[in-house]
Amino acid sequence: MRDDFSQRTKDLLANRVGWKCSNPNCRKATRGAGTGKENIINIGIASHITAASKGGPRYDENITSQERASAENGIWLCQSCSKLIDSDVNRYTIAKLKKWKEISEQMAVLDLEEATAEEQHEDKELIKFFVQCFDRPAFQDRIYQEGRMEDFDRSSRPLKETNPEDISRRKNGRF
Repeated sequence: MRDDFSQRTKDLLANRVGWKCSNPNCRKATRGAGTGKENIINIGIASHITAASKGGPRYDENITSQERASAENGIWLCQSCSKLIDSDVNRYTIAKLKKWKEISEQMAVLDLEEATAEEQHEDKELIKFFVQCFDRPAFQDRIYQEGRMEDFDRSSRPLKETNPEDISRRKNGRF
């Protein structure tokens, strides 16, 4: 039996991220106008962080059916990113998806608060940069997390070679 999201939960997940994909490296709009005057196209999916049913990606038998169908266990993604996270569960862990969700909700707030598109773009580029930083091995392994500076320096060496001032100028989103 699947623990599917209610329509209310799906709407909540989409609204909290401004109807944009929660993958910080994607952020594709998932809703727009259709061809008819009253038609809307939605390419977003309310995806489960831990699977909706046994045998699914990242299934957690320790949570209840209600928890599985709750907004806390959901993330709003475009169709491509939804497929992506379920195709490589070792890369797209529960912790990573929860971080994506948190970052995307923060970015949605920035969308509301920022005065200009340029300022907003620079803030989003910095957030993407920090996501890339904290996705490095030094921050994923408990041994490294305990704080050997030489391990941090080794893992972040490619980032140090990047000029931080160039980050806000990059338009293609690659790091």
